[in-house]
Amino acid sequence: AYFVDGTDIDDHGDAHADDGFCNAISKAKVKGEIVKGRFKATEFMLLKD
Repeated sequence: AYFVDGTDIDDHGDAHADDGFCNAISKAKVKGEIVKGRFKATEFMLLKD
């Protein structure tokens, strides 16, 4: 697991909704690279179930 830079929890809807980041485990398609132990996202798209 890495901290992610380049996207924010609020970029993906209501974090406190039933399917939000605070309440659900989600999969995402991501592109980027690890820099100094952090993932620098250039693309971040949540996938539907």
